[in-house]
Formats: sequence, C-alpha cells, structure tokens
Amino acid sequence: MKTTLIFLLSLFLLSISTGCSTKKDVHKEKSSKTSQPVTETGLKATQKYLKSLGKEYTLEELKSLKMLYLGETQVADAGLVHLKPLKSLESLDLYGTNVTDAGLIHLKPLKSLKVLGLADTQVTDAGLVHLKPLQSLKSLDLWGTKVTDAGLVHLKPLKSLEVLSLADTQVTDVGLVHLKSLKSLKNLYLKGTQVADAGCVHLEALTSLEELYLYQTQVTDTGVKKLKKVLPKCLILK
Repeated sequence: MKTTLIFLLSLFLLSISTGCSTKKDVHKEKSSKTSQPVTETGLKATQKYLKSLGKEYTLEELKSLKMLYLGETQVADAGLVHLKPLKSLESLDLYGTNVTDAGLIHLKPLKSLKVLGLADTQVTDAGLVHLKPLQSLKSLDLWGTKVTDAGLVHLKPLKSLEVLSLADTQVTDVGLVHLKSLKSLKNLYLKGTQVADAGCVHLEALTSLEELYLYQTQVTDTGVKKLKKVLPKCLILK
C-alpha cells in the first residue's frame, strides 16, 4: 500500500489530461496505429493471457483499454509481450511483479502510456533505457527498485514527467543532476534514499515542483531552508 498515494495522484493527472490531445498528438497516434496495426489474432492472445491472470475483457474492450492494473500478479517478462496490442493503454501498474529489465523492452510500442508503475519489481538501471520511447509518460513509480544514480540518465528524455518516485532506491546526490532537465516535474519522492544537502542544489532547477518528499534522507533542516528560498511554492516534507 506504500504506492497508493503515488498511484492515485498519477490517475488524477491522467484523468485531467485525457481528451486534451493536440493535433500533433493525434497525428502521432494515427501514424503509430497505421504503422503497426492490431490484429484480431494478437488481441485474442492478449485476451487469453489476461484471463489467466484473472482479468477478463472482451475484444472490444481491449481495443480501447486505457488502464490496466496487474499489481501483485504472476506477470513476468515473457508475459509483457502480450501487452503490445494495447495501443490505447495510458496507465499500467506492475507493482510487486517479477518483471525485470528484460521485460521492459516489450513496453516500447505502448507510446500512449502516461502512467507506469514499476514499484517493488526487479528493474535496475539497465532496464530504464527501454523507457526512452515513452515520451508521453507523466508518472513513473520506481519505488523499491534497484535503480541507482547511473540509471537516472535514461530519464532525461522524458520531458513530460510530472510525478517521479525514487523512494527506497539507491539514488544519491550524484544522480540528481540528471533530473535537472525534467522541467515539468511537480511531485518528487526521494524518501529512503542517500540524498543529502549537496544534492538539493540540483533540485533548484525544478521550478515546477509542488511537492518534494525527503523523509529518511540525509537532508538537514539547513538544506531544506536553503531549497525553500529557491522554491518558495514547493511543499517540502522531511
């Protein structure tokens, strides 16, 4: 349940963004669909796989499915290949599954994804490279994964990110420099990391930040005060 707040916030962001696509977005979506048409055979395979996980959908429902929660199911890397036909999918939560880096390559075709939950999976730095094509991502939950500073460089292309959880990962001050380019970031969770005052300097560039969670970090009260001066509108919780 540690990810409940993050997931609900992500769904809220998703709900307010639905239906607000620009002409450019629509063009991208159309070109994506025409270049990789979804076959009925593919959908039937997806339908069968999801049914094995206790998730039953009609073929028509799968064609327009936007949200899929597979948290704490038996999903593993091989199973993710069956999600490729879900071109309309905007929210996918794989919390607590056996998914590893190898499985994330199967998510690359899901260009409509806006919310992705990978909390408490076996994902490491190497897996994050597969997220680069997901340019529509607004929320990414990496809580409790094996991600370190080295992996954060792969998040730099995700310019639309508004919510990012790195809670209980191995991230330190060094890795935060890679977040400076995420100008749309509104909520950042760093609870349980090795971040200290030195790392807060890199956060000063995130002028859109509204909430910053620093519980169980090495950040001092002095560091919080300094950051608050630069980001006066940001709620900093420590």
